[in-house]
Amino acid sequence: MGRGSEDDPDAAMFAAAVADALPLARDAALPPVRPDRRSPASRRPAATARFTIERDGERVRGHALDAGERALQVLDSNPEPDATIDLHGLNAAAAARALTRFVADAARQHQRVVLVIHGRGLHSDGPAVLREAAIDVLTGPLGARVHGFTTAARRHGGPGALYVVTRC
Repeated sequence: MGRGSEDDPDAAMFAAAVADALPLARDAALPPVRPDRRSPASRRPAATARFTIERDGERVRGHALDAGERALQVLDSNPEPDATIDLHGLNAAAAARALTRFVADAARQHQRVVLVIHGRGLHSDGPAVLREAAIDVLTGPLGARVHGFTTAARRHGGPGALYVVTRC
């Protein structure tokens, strides 16, 4: 069987689909990529492929779909954190980088529960920017290192902080 489009129906279909296509001029400038200005909360679905997220006012809880019962019990116990990071004063991008390093290091050091202080967003226009950035990172790039997270107890910052249970 040859490699020609007459022997391969997929190749024939592709050739027909692009028959009228014209190549771009070598000096054609691509339009600039514009950053998505919507809030992280509006871009993120309520449940990702690996996490379920529940919200009740300022309270939030998320867990990996494969999180074990023990990890979920830790979330419910208002645990004492093994380490803490405070994201106050950072913008969303810097907070995401700092949180990524912090949780990855915590998991490597077998720190089971960490506290992420993000603030309540009282000085933000709209949603709590750092909380939403933290949730995006925990359910996205760090998803493989996180069992779950929940709003912290009042003594640890309440709605301005999250307990995170790592996969260590």
